[in-house]
Amino acid sequence: MICMKYLVVILLLNLVLADCANNNNVILDHCPSDVYTYAQQKMQEGNYTEAISKFKALENRYPVGQYAPQVKLNLIYAYYKSANLQMAQAYIEDFLRFNPDYSNIDYLLYIRSLTNMVFDDSKTQGFYGVNHLTSNSDYASIALFNLTQLLIYYPKSPY
Repeated sequence: MICMKYLVVILLLNLVLADCANNNNVILDHCPSDVYTYAQQKMQEGNYTEAISKFKALENRYPVGQYAPQVKLNLIYAYYKSANLQMAQAYIEDFLRFNPDYSNIDYLLYIRSLTNMVFDDSKTQGFYGVNHLTSNSDYASIALFNLTQLLIYYPKSPY
């Protein structure tokens, strides 16, 4: 009986270690530029789940460096397009906090307003017959505020 317990423990440890080893090989076996290019390609194809997976692996392995700001911006866009708005908002806030002098802040204000507009335009409101005019419009107000900031601070922005 004791031998069986040891056997189960050893098997579980092997499974855990094998899983850990497989997750790291994605980045360790390839140079960062190849992984970045692959993730970009997946994002352009509309495979946002795969793109997010690769960008997250790059972000975890190389949190600072040549690709770090662009990886975070790509994650924001991929989360937005995959309708994971909470993660998009979290990355936007983190990016603004840690990169206040970034040259394309106007893009972040724009994408932040888009996420807030999508938060406000809930499909469940229409399904349950909620009148959009009488519903809570906090997200719409925040989106309008973000767009106003964009127009005031960046009047020549393409966004």
